[in-house]
Amino acid sequence: HSSLGKILQCEDIYREGQHIGCSFALTKVKDSSFEQHSVQVMVKDNAGKIRPSFNIVPLTSHVKPDPPHIKNLSFQNGDLYVQWKNPQNFYSRCLSYEVEVNNSQAETHDIFYGTICFMIPGVLPDTLNTVRIRVKTNKLCYEDDKLWSNWSQAMSIGQKANPTFYITTLLIIPIFVAAAIIVLLLYLK
Repeated sequence: HSSLGKILQCEDIYREGQHIGCSFALTKVKDSSFEQHSVQVMVKDNAGKIRPSFNIVPLTSHVKPDPPHIKNLSFQNGDLYVQWKNPQNFYSRCLSYEVEVNNSQAETHDIFYGTICFMIPGVLPDTLNTVRIRVKTNKLCYEDDKLWSNWSQAMSIGQKANPTFYITTLLIIPIFVAAAIIVLLLYLK
C-alpha cells in the first residue's frame, strides 16, 4: 500500500471458522479515493507447509470494519434513541448497521437496520434494555458486503425490575397455605 512505505509482517492473526485473517493498521489515504489504491499481499510460511501465493487486493474489497462505539442512549416520547460513532476511516454512506436490543422483561431481542442515529419505537423505560451494534460495508463503496464487524460494547438503559415483590410473594404464599392447613387440621380434630 502506498502509505505503508515498507513491507509489514502480519502480527495480528485471527481465525473465524475456516478463514484465517490478518489485520494491519493502515494510515489514512491522503486523497481518500480508495478506488485507486490496493494492497499487495504475499502469503507464505516459514515451515513450507503452504504453497506461497501473491495477490493484489483493491482496498474496496474484503473490508471488515471495527465495531462502532455507542455514544448515547436516551428515552424520548416512549421511543429509545441510539446514537453511535462510526469506525475510523469509514463514511456513513458506505456502511450498513445492525442494532440489537435485548429487553429484560420480555427476554427477547429484536434486530433493526438503520443509519448513524436510530429510533426504536415502543421501548418501555421501566425495563432494562441492553443495546449493541455492528456494521458492515455496503455495495455503494465496496465490492464485498458480507463481512460484519464484531458487536460493539453493550450499553444498557432503563431500570431492572425489582425482584423483592416476587420473592416476598413466593415466601408468603406457602406460609399462608401451611397456616390454613394447620387451622383446618385443628378444626377437624
